[in-house]
Order: sequence, then C-alpha cells, then structure tokens
Amino acid sequence: MSVALVTGGGGGLGRVVALALGDLGHRVAVTDVNAAGLADLSALGMATYVVDAGDPTAIGDLFDAIERDLGPVGILINNVGIAAASGMLETLDDNDWQLAIDVNLLGAVRTMRRALPAMKAAGSGVIINVSTTSVRTRPSQRTPYIVSKAAIEALTLAVAREAAPFGVRCNVVRPGMMDNDRLNRVLQAIADREGRTLADVEADELRYVGMGRKVTMEEVANAITYLVSHASRSITGQTIEVDGLVQWES
Repeated sequence: MSVALVTGGGGGLGRVVALALGDLGHRVAVTDVNAAGLADLSALGMATYVVDAGDPTAIGDLFDAIERDLGPVGILINNVGIAAASGMLETLDDNDWQLAIDVNLLGAVRTMRRALPAMKAAGSGVIINVSTTSVRTRPSQRTPYIVSKAAIEALTLAVAREAAPFGVRCNVVRPGMMDNDRLNRVLQAIADREGRTLADVEADELRYVGMGRKVTMEEVANAITYLVSHASRSITGQTIEVDGLVQWES
C-alpha cells in the first residue's frame, strides 16, 4: 500500500476520499486549513497537517513532515479548492483573481512539483486533480473559479504527458452537482442574488442533469479510488465526469 496525500480533507469530498483510501489500507495524510476538521481523522490514525494551500512556503515543509512520518507520497489527491469571488468580471479586482489562482491552481502545482521526483524515482505514482463540471457549463459570475479549475485541467494533461514514461499517471475527476454543503452555499448565493428560494434554484439546475439528481460524495470518491487502483493502470491524461450526465446545452 502507498502513502496517500489528500489536500482539503477536513470535510466534504476530501474527507470521504481520505476515509475510502484508509479503508483500502493506504497510509493517509490529510491537510486542511481548518484544524478542527482534522481532529477525528487523527483519532482514526491518519496523519493530519494544518496547511494553507495558498501559502507558497508551506508545501515544502508539509512534504518533509509526511516523508518523515509516513514515507514518500505515492498517491496525490489535489482536492483543495475555494469557490473564489463571484461577480461580473468588471467588478473583480486582482486580489479576487490572485486568491483563486494561489489556492486552486498553484496549490496543485506546488504539491505536484514536490511529489513527482519521488514518484518518478519509484517508477509509479498516481495524481488525481479534482475539477468541476463548471469548466464545461460555465455558470455566470464564477469566472475566477472556472478559470482556475480549467487551468488545473490543462496542468493535468501537460503533466500526464511528461510523467507517463516514468510510470506516473495523472487524471482529472470532474464532479457535477455534488450533494454537499458547498453546493448548498453556492445555490443559496444564487437564490439570494435573484430573490428566489433555494429549492427553486436547485430544481432549476437539476433540469440540466440527465439523471435528474445530485451525485453523492461517495460516488465521486469511488471514481477516485478506481483511478488510484491497479485496475486503472493504463488510464492517464483523462478527464472523468461524475455528474449524472450534465447536458447544459439542452
């Protein structure tokens, strides 16, 4: 079994993924900016680290600690992400953009840059970058978020090409309307902005989902654990959507 690092794992999807990887026998390290969200994961035997993904100096120290505590990282799940500032493009300043880029894009760049040498030396390794179907549907007034996640997808494809000769795989998982607190916050913000109810906004969004329902975090975690497994050893440079068939053009 490998050492698996899950970023942004104190809650939501990252937490579900960390638990799933632990159940499979991997030695799991979890980061989050919120220490409270990590407490019970520590009690379950996971190595936990309070890390701000937007801090350019933090990742080196993080990997030093993981390598000391568990060993080299063989599985990297870049799950951490922020919703970023919302609004029309002309209302967003450089700080709004920089925060999205620092956390959502450069956070992944830094972890990948640190993990890849050991993976290449070992001749194996798996990187999964969590994106979003918003890259395809492009909801209004979410531009920094969409652009930062689109950049992660481009990063994944570029690194997949570089890393494949060394036996290292790199893929994207795109969750759709995932049943979690973050989605509820996003939908509530839309409802508040448009003077509608949360239930009305959710029903309106689900009209564009072929299966007519939200996906669960466990379904997305299952896709991630499959891509981590030996069964997917020839899958790299791919984008896997777990979305119930979003058909935004319908």
